Amino acid sequence: MITRENISMTLMGLAGLFITFVIGWLIYSWSVTRHSDRVQGTVVQLLERHYDDTVFCPVFVFRDRSGTDHRVQSSVGSNPPRFRVGSKVSVLYSSTNPDDAQIEDRFFLWTAPLICFGLSMLWGGAGFVIGRWPEKHGV
Repeated sequence: MITRENISMTLMGLAGLFITFVIGWLIYSWSVTRHSDRVQGTVVQLLERHYDDTVFCPVFVFRDRSGTDHRVQSSVGSNPPRFRVGSKVSVLYSSTNPDDAQIEDRFFLWTAPLICFGLSMLWGGAGFVIGRWPEKHGV
């Protein structure tokens, strides 16, 4: 049976799980930005990938600190494309594996998890209020 208490506990439980996920996401973001070298790169191509929709994945080049050039295809795409060919981008890479570099996407690293955190707090707050709302008797 669906009760107000069940709805309350479900919302608060989902919020707690999602907050745990977001904390992990933020730890990942901190680790990537803290332990990566940051250089400037250039988008040289947009590759089309076809799923349910077409997405455009940037291919970028950058020169690592040792002077070696690298060409990397991003695994993340969008439609419309977020970058134009010729765009300058900030690149994060590990000196031990520069071919696994990524474009420093501040939205993905910081903004999106903070938005998700805020939504989780709203769900948890709604669950708390639903669980504590006084019942009407004898109307």
